[in-house]
Amino acid sequence: MRSYLNGVKTVLFDFDDTLVDESYSIRRRWQTVLSKFTLPGFEKKFLEIFDEKGFRYKKHVNDALESVGIQEEEGKKLISEMVEAFLNTVSTDEKKTPGSLEVLTWLKNKKVPRGILTNGKKSLQQPRIQAAGFSSLVEHIVYGDDFQKPDPEFFRQSMDLLKPAHPSEVLYVGDSFREDIEGAVRSGLKTCWIKTDVRHPEIREFSRPVLVMPGLSGLLELFQNG
Repeated sequence: MRSYLNGVKTVLFDFDDTLVDESYSIRRRWQTVLSKFTLPGFEKKFLEIFDEKGFRYKKHVNDALESVGIQEEEGKKLISEMVEAFLNTVSTDEKKTPGSLEVLTWLKNKKVPRGILTNGKKSLQQPRIQAAGFSSLVEHIVYGDDFQKPDPEFFRQSMDLLKPAHPSEVLYVGDSFREDIEGAVRSGLKTCWIKTDVRHPEIREFSRPVLVMPGLSGLLELFQNG
């Protein structure tokens, strides 16, 4: 596995669920919003639904309102107010994934160019990256305001910014096989798939290999042992 990193001169990372726990961030933002609405039992029920169905479920508010006796039709205004408040709430609390701080710090100390590529818009992601304490640990951040992974144009713009001698000198690290790994491989980058979720598909056949790790701590060990 270590030989796969030979020739790597730049390391780029996905943000959500690679460097930070996205579910934790969203849950904390919702807690901030819900504290402003005084509905007996609502926040408790909302968080129960959130923990059971996950952050990608789209009707946490609807279901929680119904559980406290407010049907969706009569709660439309309230739902709209809560969703708008959530979208306007800036993150102040991020939970780093194991090894994320350590690997970024090690790369910085070794003067290896490093950056973050995120599909999120700058207005949302910039304060989150600052809250996580990563702003001073990376040199480049590319946001998804114009293009998003796995669009090859997203990676092309990133390479235009970094200007590596060749894309194969860049290692891209991410957790989403479709958005991170497929897009990066097709753009000629070396890739490290942080495979932490059993729902992820198996690796498909590519013309170039893919490094698979259970977490960033393992990737750091590979760098340190090189």
